[in-house]
Amino acid sequence: MALTATRCEACGANYQRALRVARGEPATDAPEEFEFEKSAMNGGVVGGIGAMCIGVVWFLVGYFMLHRVFFYAPVLVVIGFIGVVNGFSETSRQRNKGRPRGRYRD
Repeated sequence: MALTATRCEACGANYQRALRVARGEPATDAPEEFEFEKSAMNGGVVGGIGAMCIGVVWFLVGYFMLHRVFFYAPVLVVIGFIGVVNGFSETSRQRNKGRPRGRYRD
């Protein structure tokens, strides 16, 4: 049985969610939680540096202009640092691909 109608004839309810679930898609179009943080950590060196810059600017503007301390800004700097480290390690892995590992390299 295929779902083709998009609205209930009796009450007018929307069937879009049921259609998405039947197709195996997510039920909502809402973005994933922590999408920016995930992209900063998986974005490599550039994404990590960008997140660190945003965190530093956010903290400094909040502290000096608004006289407030935003606690998430240092967290964002740490997330950016993790992204930079991941980016460098991934670059190193790609560069050393196929080379012998260990103490005695030729």
